[in-house]
Order: sequence, then structure tokens, then C-alpha cells
Amino acid sequence: MDFPIRDLPTLVLIFVGIAVIVNLFSLSYSRSQYREYKNLPPGYIIGIIWIVLIGCMAYAQSLVLSLSKKKWIEWLIPSLFLYCVLYPFYTNVFRNEWISQIANVASVLLSLFIAILLYSISIPVAGGLIGLTTIWSAYATYATWKTL
Repeated sequence: MDFPIRDLPTLVLIFVGIAVIVNLFSLSYSRSQYREYKNLPPGYIIGIIWIVLIGCMAYAQSLVLSLSKKKWIEWLIPSLFLYCVLYPFYTNVFRNEWISQIANVASVLLSLFIAILLYSISIPVAGGLIGLTTIWSAYATYATWKTL
């Protein structure tokens, strides 16, 4: 089954638009419960970082759609996107720290797997863009792990 959206502007608009809506919803819902970590930047900076990472995912997806011959690969980046954008919901809006840490480690592993796979099938730019999510997720995991 082909991925239904193929052009870059639409991919960026949909990926980033969904991420912004989810961020606004989850932050307004959890503002009283949100906890700043001393090793991480403030929440609004983290939101900006994620918007950039989501934009990179959209661009990587457009590269995969134009360069990959395997249909199942077209669904890897949208799966990573959904996993990342739904993070506030399955971590109980950041309240459950152990679930958050498990989700962080899973983010690192999933994005690393996808980055390596894309690199190995000759789409290195897309692999590098997804690798940015791996780096950020690894940093966030390390920075918050020390606070548990």
C-alpha cells in the first residue's frame, strides 16, 4: 500500500501541524504537573526542538518516498512520528517517570533502527535526519535518568 501523501510541503504541514496541536494540548493539560529538569532546556525550547525534529522527519519521509522501491519502508517514518507525537499520552502527560524513561529508551532504539536501515539502503540523508531524533532522545534520556 502506497503512502498517501507524497509532496514535501504537505508532509511538513501535516507532520508539524499535528505536532503543534498535540504539544499545545498536552502542555495546557499538564502545565500544573510539568516538571522542569535541571539538565534539560525549558519546556518551550524542548517544544521547538521537537518541531524541528518533526520537520526533519517530514523531509526524510519525502526522500524515502522518492527514493525507496520497497513499500513497507514508506511507513517507518510515519510510525516513528506517531510514536513520538503520542508520547505525552502514553506517559500520562509526563507524570509517570518510569514509563517516560522506558518510552525514551524505546524512542532511541526505534529511531536508531530506522536511521541505520535508511542509511543501509542508500538513503543516507534521510538516515541522518532521523539520526537527529536518536541523538536528542538519547540526550533527553540521559539528562532525565539522573533525576530518578
